[in-house]
Amino acid sequence: MAGNYDNELWSVFLQLTEEQKKCFELLEKSLC
Repeated sequence: MAGNYDNELWSVFLQLTEEQKKCFELLEKSLC
């Protein structure tokens, strides 16, 4: 059960990082 919980947290973490990457790309474009 702990393994599944970790996997869920990891998938959420990956989703957050993907969103953050998009935000950073948009910020870079707006600054340039």
